[in-house]
Amino acid sequence: MMNTFPRILELCELNGFLKPVIVNGIVSYFKYGPLGELLAQNIRNEWIYSNVINRDENVYLHYDAKSGIEPSKYSKEAFKTARTLNNGHLPFGLATIREGQKQPLVINNESSIKYFHPSMSNCLKYTAFTSTNQGQQFFYRWQHQRKIWWRKFSADPGRFSLSEIHSESSDLETTHIIANFPWGNETLETITNYGTSLYENLSTSEKTFFEARDGNKKTLPYVVESVCSEGTSALTFLSDAYNEPTVMGSSKKVLRLHRKLAPYKICFAAAPTSNAVKDEIRLLATFLNKGLRKAGISTLLPSTVLAKKALESQHALNDSLGIPFTIVLSQTTLENGILGIRSRETTLEEQSHVSKLVSYIELLMKNY
Repeated sequence: MMNTFPRILELCELNGFLKPVIVNGIVSYFKYGPLGELLAQNIRNEWIYSNVINRDENVYLHYDAKSGIEPSKYSKEAFKTARTLNNGHLPFGLATIREGQKQPLVINNESSIKYFHPSMSNCLKYTAFTSTNQGQQFFYRWQHQRKIWWRKFSADPGRFSLSEIHSESSDLETTHIIANFPWGNETLETITNYGTSLYENLSTSEKTFFEARDGNKKTLPYVVESVCSEGTSALTFLSDAYNEPTVMGSSKKVLRLHRKLAPYKICFAAAPTSNAVKDEIRLLATFLNKGLRKAGISTLLPSTVLAKKALESQHALNDSLGIPFTIVLSQTTLENGILGIRSRETTLEEQSHVSKLVSYIELLMKNY
């Protein structure tokens, strides 16, 4: 791999995102730090929103400890419950988050260690059950929707693309979502069009169990599935967000994480000042921080460095943590209530009043 990737891993470990645990030359799993746990949770939340909540058809989230894709290995109880909740009719879907699921080995000749494919990681799987006459169109539509999902949270959307469709048989098609990095391409998600081929080796009674209504007739559902890994997703978005801009002749490390994925949305900063003013600024920061957290906004309160280190040093630290916005406090804030909101993306500050801070940040967080 090129020199960039080791620096990404170094920053991820230093800032408490993740550390690959390597056993016998293979990445066994990712050990998450405090920020990594929040990042992984945000990825799961956005995956659930896209695959379960924001869908035209009903999709039912369930836990399935079993492995495999064959219908005989589906959770029959989950399938039956979903079909019942859907009044026995197609289409509907099942979404599964399996903890610690063993991942298939992905061959990538460009690196000896497959960092993006740990052998153990939470598996995020969506399975659509639709009618035969709509299945093929759904497969095409779904692969593009999944590509858009990856691009939506990317600092460089153009790096995500779809591979060519590979047809293993007349009833089985597979495509992959690929991310192009300086060190090569990484496979992130597999989308498979099973059609009705999964039922071929089932007995008559088993086939009957999986039947659902398409209009007035009973039929076997047409199956389309997409699978990705939580660990792969986390490392992908961290690698995508990593940037080394040059500021005043020196290079700095920035994580341009999307605000929906960023572990902390807000941090506080203040330029060094007298001890009396410093104490008042800390009290104000604590008060504002409490209001933001009460509103459900994840914040980081740097009480030990606030108003101690140089302001640019505080901004550099926040940028390396992927924090989208920094609240800048000063003696002026104590006098008239006006504070600064610095954007990581533009490095520019806009002004707001302390009384309007929570509502304004809520608006920023609401939009994608």
